[in-house]
Amino acid sequence: MTEQSPTVRKLRLGIELRQLRNRAGHTMLEAADEVARTDSTISRMETGQVSVSHRVLEKLLELYEASPGEREALRILAKEARQRGWWHAYSDSMLPGFDVYLGMEAEAANQWLYEPEIVHGLLQTEEYTRAVLRAEPSPLSEAEINSRVAVRMERQQRLCGRTGPNLWIILHEAVLRHQVGGIDTMRRQLAHLLTFSRDGNVTVQVLPFAAGAHPAMHVGGFAVLSIPIGGDVTYDLAYLEHRTGGLCLDRPAEVDEHKLVFDRLRTKALDRDESRDLITQVAKKILE
Repeated sequence: MTEQSPTVRKLRLGIELRQLRNRAGHTMLEAADEVARTDSTISRMETGQVSVSHRVLEKLLELYEASPGEREALRILAKEARQRGWWHAYSDSMLPGFDVYLGMEAEAANQWLYEPEIVHGLLQTEEYTRAVLRAEPSPLSEAEINSRVAVRMERQQRLCGRTGPNLWIILHEAVLRHQVGGIDTMRRQLAHLLTFSRDGNVTVQVLPFAAGAHPAMHVGGFAVLSIPIGGDVTYDLAYLEHRTGGLCLDRPAEVDEHKLVFDRLRTKALDRDESRDLITQVAKKILE
């Protein structure tokens, strides 16, 4: 695995701070009073959603009675967590919350992804991506489109161009039949899908129309990520995207619910070979 992203370092720092706080017997409200912040801010620090300034870190370490070794280790971790990820250069064109997701995605060992309407971004061709972006109800400038395309292509290179992570992607059959960008664009996109379906680290399944009612009908697309953060410990989250931004859910009950939905979808979907056959059939029909 590559060097950890700043987002995951924030997460590790937050976990360490929460453990120190619990060991010292302090509530989040007590910690917030010490650093003149709200308890919700302390919560966001402990879940890696915001950076921890040097001043705040020092006050918390003092309150929690951290040892000299613990203080030094967390100072280094906090400094590294304040660095910027590769995606920062494109932040102006991102939906709110997506930068957090990218940091998690960059470190995930396992990803389970469901898409009901479009090919998942990690499997899109550039021309398909541009066609999707040009269909936005609020027109994007060419610069905004280029920026989002660059992010998507970079993600593909980083995640699909190396050993791991394990990607398990379920696409609804409607994804294959929406002629996004026209016949030629869609034909090339389906061919691109077939190359991924042969990748050992990528599993592509298609949920057919014939599957009928399924547990994601009222959920929409979602992602579940599992991120190793040290030893045998993982941080799992579910990510949902809507028109105006993205939402990361990390409460165990919320993540487990999405894992359960994905497992149910997996049993209703065509297997890997059957999915590849269906993609091939749809691609041939487009040419007729």
